[in-house]
Amino acid sequence: MERILKELEHIASSKIATNYDLFSYLLSKTGTFEEVKVITNELEEQGHEFNREMYELLFDLANSYTDGKEIIKKMKRHGFEIDPVFHNRIFWKEKNEKELIEAINYFIKIFKRDPQFDEINNPAMLYYEYRRSVETREKIKTKYTMVNLLTNSSMTDDEFQNQIENTWMNKKINIKDSPKEKPSKNRANREVVKRDTTVAKKAIIFADYLCEVNPEHKNFNSKLTNRNYVEAHHMIPLEFQDRFKYSLDVEANVVSLCVSCHKRLHHAISEQKRDIIDALFKRRQTRLNDCGIGIKLKELYSMYKI
Repeated sequence: MERILKELEHIASSKIATNYDLFSYLLSKTGTFEEVKVITNELEEQGHEFNREMYELLFDLANSYTDGKEIIKKMKRHGFEIDPVFHNRIFWKEKNEKELIEAINYFIKIFKRDPQFDEINNPAMLYYEYRRSVETREKIKTKYTMVNLLTNSSMTDDEFQNQIENTWMNKKINIKDSPKEKPSKNRANREVVKRDTTVAKKAIIFADYLCEVNPEHKNFNSKLTNRNYVEAHHMIPLEFQDRFKYSLDVEANVVSLCVSCHKRLHHAISEQKRDIIDALFKRRQTRLNDCGIGIKLKELYSMYKI
């Protein structure tokens, strides 16, 4: 546990944004749910926010009725709708005599009727919850290692967007546009360009989860953040990193786009991309210059084959 707390201190001092994978990695190092609560409480005190997927992981790991109920309360407090299945599963968690009485009263409050024995103290369902907790812990112990977390250069765009959705951080962010060192080179003398989900998430929060082409472009709310769903896009594509002295993976070069505008930039004919690029270039030219990234509009057109 001492080692985990040191990693939490590193996260706080480095201002790392903790996504679902890193959260799972931290929880995989725990042995009891009491240790899980220590980690989650410490992260909350640091100002991090939880998304739905993280709460669902906590619910799967919870052993007792009291812990499960507390997680549901937190989800409600943060505006997440509760899956009806959770309202059934909470009664399958382990209960002592006092918790059993509380569970019966809570069941009546939710369902407006008295519970049947099988609904509140079913041995088969109690075992199901126990096995789910054990199997979830085994799964994250096997899957999440620091090596996996640090390697994201081969992610597809869908995987990258999902990682951004699962990245959570303090709402109060401060972005200072300045030159950032270029990516290092591997043994073949090629630049290893990794997309930093923290950078992308900051850019989206800074844009207030709105499309930067047109803030009226709103399709649906994300099930993870409960905010307008947008995607991160590097205005100057990272494949052109070797043309620039400083890193392109900076907030000034990451724009927040609705799904339609994002797809247009990748798949539309030239005439239908030009107006988007014009708008984004006008918004970001000064900020890019502050990061040591000088580019002309004609150069940007050529990168998008316009």
